[in-house]
Amino acid sequence: MFEHAQFCRIIAVWVLIVTVAEHLVEAEYMRGCYFTNWARYRTGRCKFSLDTYQPGMCTHVFYAFAKFNYDFEAEPTDPEDLPSSYYIGTYATVTNLKKIDPDLKISLSFGGYSFGGYLFGLMASTETNRQKFISSAIEFARRYKFDGIDIDWEYPSANEKQLYVLFIKELRDAVEAESESTKQPRLLVTAAVPAGKATIDTGYDVAALAPYMDYFLVMTYDYHGSWNSYTGNNSPLFARENQTDKTFCDVSSFNAAIFTQLRVEYLQAWTMNYYASLGAPKNQLIMGFPNYGRGWMLRNRQENYVGAPANGPSPAYPCTQTAGIAAYLEICEVLAKPGVQDLFNEEQEVPYFINGDEWMSYDDVESVRIKAEWARNEGFGGGFVWTLDFDDFNGQCPGNSHPYPLTRTMGSVFSNGQLPSPVPTVAPSTSRPTVPAVTATTVAPPQTSSTAAPGVFTCPGDGLYADPTNCNRFYQCTFGQSYLLSCPPGLHFSPLYKVCDFAGNVSCKV
Repeated sequence: MFEHAQFCRIIAVWVLIVTVAEHLVEAEYMRGCYFTNWARYRTGRCKFSLDTYQPGMCTHVFYAFAKFNYDFEAEPTDPEDLPSSYYIGTYATVTNLKKIDPDLKISLSFGGYSFGGYLFGLMASTETNRQKFISSAIEFARRYKFDGIDIDWEYPSANEKQLYVLFIKELRDAVEAESESTKQPRLLVTAAVPAGKATIDTGYDVAALAPYMDYFLVMTYDYHGSWNSYTGNNSPLFARENQTDKTFCDVSSFNAAIFTQLRVEYLQAWTMNYYASLGAPKNQLIMGFPNYGRGWMLRNRQENYVGAPANGPSPAYPCTQTAGIAAYLEICEVLAKPGVQDLFNEEQEVPYFINGDEWMSYDDVESVRIKAEWARNEGFGGGFVWTLDFDDFNGQCPGNSHPYPLTRTMGSVFSNGQLPSPVPTVAPSTSRPTVPAVTATTVAPPQTSSTAAPGVFTCPGDGLYADPTNCNRFYQCTFGQSYLLSCPPGLHFSPLYKVCDFAGNVSCKV
């Protein structure tokens, strides 16, 4: 009898092991890929085309951005999104990807940083307004053959916290009812959500949202940027050794006062686990991977560590055309130049480079692999990139033998290495030193930008402001620094909505 019972226990354990192993092998992770409708307006090396897309690389594509008006009707942000006599429209170009990648799910993303939160709040404030937008968004998504609706509301206020829950609940109820009545597959309901604890706590009742959300797309990046007066990692995975629950500082090296924001929660691992602790199932939580870096100009070349004092943003690059930010396709070209120091912070699992006075935090194949493996091993639902058009999508950088090195590396981890074609191998240089401990949108940018000339425009505060001399242009103000930006051709900047809009929708008398 004892032997029989022991045998049964062995069999039971064996079955459990096999079942778990099968589950791990068969687990499906999201490989999400955002790209933007303004990327096609770039020129030369920077111009993005979906011709570079590789079938199987992504499980979900999110096309950014659409918007809605004061009647809460869904609209494109770019007239080229819609079909015309000379072009099938970018919506059709995007959804045609399913012809070469039949399992791909494509969602239309509404909102974005530039769209702001005001109109979202107005829409969510009454049931009538919510139903107007929900009905319009569903019809709009179906008309242009999308598979889901992605909400990028940046960000609900404390007064809008429960309104946001009502909105997402009613959206989920509506897509289920629409699916039942039309016998079509249900539209996905997803949302881009913030990484910062204060913003999460203010506007997101995570446990209440979870039953109605297919996925939370957690924007685990922009933890540091040129708004800080010190260098920091854009998307650190883990804490530095001397980070604590409150702050860290090295008073022997620099002024501790500027480090009050280098908190332990400014980390990808912390953010993901915090959402889980608030009630989101881990398989609904999708970790964000930035295909771009953030940079500063060092105050002193001799002080070039993580957390070193800085004098504002690094210069604008040709593709991103925004000071303090660079796409990976730009960064990988800089790394090939002589004299550039390419370093890796082993504590936080991220690289950075130093090029003279310039200090740039970014992600590479190595850091993406480490982060994706961590997210997979922790049981999270996958990853997404912001954005495809920031990756080396043509594979033109030295050492990149395949297009999309970052996106494909993430995809390889979340597909158990089963992407249709080999992931490019971009080994880090053997001369690249590791750095020991040293003693803390997504925004929809327009087509062009430059730093405003002194005296031309005075920022009344952070935000977006119309150029009083040109309907097509506007200023982005960040910590008193103004940057002159231009809308895509044919569009005017709307001071009301803070977005580029059709000229007929904007009152501009310049």
